Amino acid sequence: MVVYQQFPNKYLNVTTLPPKGRTELGSNGEVGWSKDSVRGIARLTGLAFDMTKHTSRFNEVFRLREAFPVIELLVRERKRAGDDAL
Repeated sequence: MVVYQQFPNKYLNVTTLPPKGRTELGSNGEVGWSKDSVRGIARLTGLAFDMTKHTSRFNEVFRLREAFPVIELLVRERKRAGDDAL
């Protein structure tokens, strides 16, 4: 698997597996697409496009406030001694 990214939101994932051949998954931030030997070229829509668009955001992990403006802790539990024991 090889992943290419370019700021701000271009993304290409190229995967080569012997039984299936080469599969490509990409996005320019506005359009998402996939290409493989079975289906050919297909435009991504719905959840598949949303996931690819999210992945394509360069340095997403450093820009969490842009992607998730409201982050809140829903549950907080205190661990007791011995909880991590197998």
